[in-house]
Amino acid sequence: MTSTDSGVPLLELTDIAVHFGGVKAVDGVSIRLDEGRIYGIMGANGSGKSTLLGAVTRLNPLTRGQMMFDGVEFTRLRPHRVAHLGVARTFQTVRLIDDRTVRDNVQLGVDTVTRAHRHELTTSVDEVMERVGITAVQRMRPSELSYGMQRRVEIARAIVGQPRLLLLDEPTAGMNTAERDEVSDLMRALQSEGLTQLLVEHDVQMMVDVCDYLFGMNQGELIAQGEPEAVVADDAVRESYLGKAAHDA
Repeated sequence: MTSTDSGVPLLELTDIAVHFGGVKAVDGVSIRLDEGRIYGIMGANGSGKSTLLGAVTRLNPLTRGQMMFDGVEFTRLRPHRVAHLGVARTFQTVRLIDDRTVRDNVQLGVDTVTRAHRHELTTSVDEVMERVGITAVQRMRPSELSYGMQRRVEIARAIVGQPRLLLLDEPTAGMNTAERDEVSDLMRALQSEGLTQLLVEHDVQMMVDVCDYLFGMNQGELIAQGEPEAVVADDAVRESYLGKAAHDA
């Protein structure tokens, strides 16, 4: 893997666990992300993917483990402080404010960064909306848009603050093939600008086409990692998607 100039990973999770009572949603996951790459987490529903993203953004409390961002521990930081570090995300379900316009929703992404960094932003709201393809609908309310277009608004809100790490939770849900291809192209463009991305997605082909490195999860545990083609072909990963009987068949 490539790494930062200092040799320190951008994100390093060590023995991360998130338990909800007796449910071990995430249990003992350790991963590292080096700067400038696109990573993916694949797994069946309930495997812990979204819970892990919630742990990184401190929306899900940790049962145990340590989290480092560019060499700085943030295990106990509050969510807004994690955002100030340079971590942004989209959610599995659309979370937009419907009584505000599309432009207002995107502007909220600027408001989440520190005041000092806000003055340093070189990418304007207008530029981001154009890049994501939502300029024409900027005066509309989210409820007036298609589901796929709402997803684009969320991506714009996430990147307008110029994060260093972008967590994408099923960003192409509800999109057709052409729209998914556009999101893939956007992810590659953001990578060319140095943005590290961690993608959760059920579209296996998109994961293979876009990601540089994949992690496979099942029942809260990491069961595989490596080059995308190898992870997709891994017996444990295939069994977790298909079930043992179907996999054997």
